[in-house]
Order: sequence, then structure tokens, then C-alpha cells
Amino acid sequence: MTTVKFAVTVNSETEWSDEAFNYLALGNSITKHEICSYWFDEVGMAATSEKTDYFHLVCNALRGLFRKEQYNDGLRAYAYNFSVWEKQINDRTQILGALNGILDERIDLITIQLGENVDNFETFERDYEELLVYIKKKCPNTEIIAVGNFWNYPECENIKTSVTKRLLIDYVDLTKIWNNDEYIAGMGTVVYGADGKKYMIEHEGVATHPGDKGMKYIADSIINKITERWNR
Repeated sequence: MTTVKFAVTVNSETEWSDEAFNYLALGNSITKHEICSYWFDEVGMAATSEKTDYFHLVCNALRGLFRKEQYNDGLRAYAYNFSVWEKQINDRTQILGALNGILDERIDLITIQLGENVDNFETFERDYEELLVYIKKKCPNTEIIAVGNFWNYPECENIKTSVTKRLLIDYVDLTKIWNNDEYIAGMGTVVYGADGKKYMIEHEGVATHPGDKGMKYIADSIINKITERWNR
């Protein structure tokens, strides 16, 4: 019997494999944030450790789902921060080329968690549709799941749900936990940095991000969507 191994790598130097299940998570700081003066590990912001951000939780769940599958090279999984696309007000289309180095026809699953940093919606509907169509063309056989907004931004949420419905892309709705402090990290939360040391969240922006319970809710919602699709 073939041994199934799972090696999760989190960086943008992607090495997709013909013999692996390949997973790409595109997102903003909720998916991955670089180490800086107010954040301490290159993982989803406000998660208490690498093990508790939604990306790693999804990877762990995928491992369980694939125990009976024959992926000789295990799971190849990468998280990529694409918030530059969100923050660009004009000509977001020109930024799409930045994805060419990581998009690949061999990718089996892509989750797209973007929208929270958008503050100008004049062209957002068109831009969001162009983003999804671009990814679909580059990865025609890939299962794509779009993730709803974590924060209460109805205008952005309505646009995203409309576009994904039009393109027949599965959508993860997070509106049930909007404005619920149980799913937010909060000031003073203790987290572990890449160096293994304990740190305390003292930055208000970081504190508004999903805590471990919020990360788990996102991960569970993604996995539920995956299993629903596979059971159709």
C-alpha cells in the first residue's frame, strides 16, 4: 500500500506536483501576513499559532479526507497574500499577472479570501469578476471556492455573492458571525511567534482579525463546502 505523506509549505515559491493534491489559498492578512513590528509569524493574522490559522486547519482536514486516496507526493499547499489587488483602486486587471508564477493547471483546489481591504467599489464588481475569470482560465480544472467577508461590509458582500453566483463558483458565507466578538481575537490575546516566544496583541487592527474560533469557523465552512461538492 502506498504511503501518503503530507508536507505543507507556506511560501510563494510554489512547486506543484503531478502526484500530489495541490491547494492554493489566496487572500489577505486573514490568510497570511508577513512578520512586522505588530505581527509575529508569517501566518493568518491573529491566529494564536501556525496550527490555528484557517489555512493550516484546512490542510489538516484535507489530510483526513485523503487517507484513502493515492497521492504519492502527498499535499502541496501554499498560502499567498494578494492584498495588493484589494488596495489597488484603478486598473486592478494589471495586477493579475502577478499570479502567473503560482497559478498552474495542476492545482486541485483554490480558495479566494479577498475583499476586506477594498474601500472603493466603483469598479469592484467588474474587477472581482475579472479576477475569478482569470484564475478559472489559468486553472480550468481547479475547484474554486470564494470566501465571504469576515467583517460586516454589506456592499462588498453583495457584490461577491452576485459575481460568484453568476460564475457558478462555490461561496462560503460568513455573515452568521458578523459582529460577534466570540470570533474576533481582541486586544491582549496571547499568540506565539515564529521564534516560539509568546507575544500579546497590542495593535487594534490585528485585534479585529479572527481569533482561533473565527479561524476555525472559516476552515470548517470551507471543508463543508468541499465535502458538499464531492458528495454531489
